[in-house]
Amino acid sequence: MLRLENNCRVGNFTVFPSNWKTVRANVNLIWKIKFRFYDDNTGQVKQIVVKGMNSYATLKEKRDATQALLENERSLIVDQLYNPITEQFFNREPEAQISTTTEFTKALDFALERVKAGKETMDNLRSIVAYIKKAAEALKYSQLPISAIRIKHLTLLLEKCGELKKKSIIVVSKRKGKTKKGVWTSNTFNQYRAHLGMLFKILKKMEVCEANYPLEMDKETTVKKIRETLTPAQRQEVNDVIMKKDRNFWRFLHIFFHSGSRITEILSVKAANVDIEKQRFKVLVKKGKQYKEEYRTIKTLVLPLWEELINESKPDEYIFHRRLKPGGKKPIRRDQITRRWLQHVKQPLGITADFYSLKHSNTTETVELLSESDAASHNGHTTTAMVRKIYDVNNKQRQLERLKGIDNKFA
Repeated sequence: MLRLENNCRVGNFTVFPSNWKTVRANVNLIWKIKFRFYDDNTGQVKQIVVKGMNSYATLKEKRDATQALLENERSLIVDQLYNPITEQFFNREPEAQISTTTEFTKALDFALERVKAGKETMDNLRSIVAYIKKAAEALKYSQLPISAIRIKHLTLLLEKCGELKKKSIIVVSKRKGKTKKGVWTSNTFNQYRAHLGMLFKILKKMEVCEANYPLEMDKETTVKKIRETLTPAQRQEVNDVIMKKDRNFWRFLHIFFHSGSRITEILSVKAANVDIEKQRFKVLVKKGKQYKEEYRTIKTLVLPLWEELINESKPDEYIFHRRLKPGGKKPIRRDQITRRWLQHVKQPLGITADFYSLKHSNTTETVELLSESDAASHNGHTTTAMVRKIYDVNNKQRQLERLKGIDNKFA
């Protein structure tokens, strides 16, 4: 039994079968990692069972996945002080002082404690810092003073992160233990660069480094792919399949499609935020440093679905919670939606467009039926730039059709 800083305890991490590290381990059994977690703040106890390694067929893959999952659980519980009962991370008291002689990795921890960002960004930052620490250890940079870190160090660190990620097995779902093989692309590099820039911005303010070196690094060239959306036939198929298999998800799909909102914004709406009479709902928009409340329109087309939700809800409940029904004291995660899309649409129907493409489709149709400014207003944008550049997938095609008809003869 190990006592943790967050006034919790954790039992031994055990793996079934016990001979999982040997060549005699039976790959056909249902493998599992088990441990008990005790929250002495509330008196609650929870047994954690992780079975994600069973998606692998060969003994080597299953062992590698088990090792990755075991290390991930230990890191989450012991190092990062994650509480699986409250589903919250415990914030250690940050180091009171920092100076130019503070070790590089400790300086990153100092900055990480002071970043103000949404949950998804913070999860990404924690993951990135964990990889940077592994790379720093491999390159003997961990104990370098933060003031000594330059672009050359960061360049080598990101190269090492790429090597480590390509060799790793990534835990996709913390609780269900789902894994995938790690990848490193130009997009990954740019994401690491941007997130490190958030940390160095804080360190620069503390006057322990001379510049925000990550942002002085050149971005890697990426290919901006054409946004894939559902065809009319696919939309009908998706509608019929989801209606039959999971009506609550079907209801969420229709409300999201017509909302002009992000997935996380819709998942954060409480019944008290909805005004059925005025056909509007309030969302908290988190963009950059600014958080602001905005009203979004409830289309008459989906008003009955909103009324249905409100009739099932208490004022302080989220309209979409577990099983996408009203309830709960905190919003569910975004991956509850993307996971359902994978399960009901991508895998069985062979459709490759992602769930968020629905927002692009609705925006495009709003532009065609009304105008760019109406589409921008519906999505909560202050200008039409985002609509034109990102969401209106037919913008280039309409421009192409106009250009085809230019009648400027040479002679």
